[in-house]
Amino acid sequence: MYKHGIWLVTGLPGTGKSTWSAHLAHRLHACLIDIDHHFSPVVSAGLQLAGNPKDDRDSPEFKAAFREPIYQAMYAMAADNVRHTPVVMNGPFSRELQCPDWHAQLTERFNAAVEVIYLHCPSRLRLTRLQARGADRDRQKLINWERYSDPQEDLQIPACKHARVDTGEITKELWVEQILKGMGV
Repeated sequence: MYKHGIWLVTGLPGTGKSTWSAHLAHRLHACLIDIDHHFSPVVSAGLQLAGNPKDDRDSPEFKAAFREPIYQAMYAMAADNVRHTPVVMNGPFSRELQCPDWHAQLTERFNAAVEVIYLHCPSRLRLTRLQARGADRDRQKLINWERYSDPQEDLQIPACKHARVDTGEITKELWVEQILKGMGV
């Protein structure tokens, strides 16, 4: 039916989106579109020009100015590439995950097979990972960890069709091997 597909790797900060999606893209020989790696330099410059902290990723100002343009750019990059190669994208997609027909919308939009993968793990593991990576964009999360460590959020279930993966229970290597096996690769 479809020659290539799109894998959207989602989840809360510290669940492993960048690490796991990079490993998947490598194994699939796919185009990788990483929300932080590819868009942080532009976002930081824009925030600084507007007089805001360059590592802000949670304020209403950031969300109003950057959220939609970043996602639209990611979708455009995916659409341009999926005709030629598999695509792996990562980002929180928090609003989109709550839309019951988001998976169907993506499949129609890209005319490609789509897999939405929701990564999760216990908040204590997410905290350890955020501390270990030491990224400027995590500073406010670490300072206000109580806000980001709600156990109910750890149990969130997206409303759309998705695969749920506990990154504290399985390695990225084993997970990708299972995907490849399922694809007959």
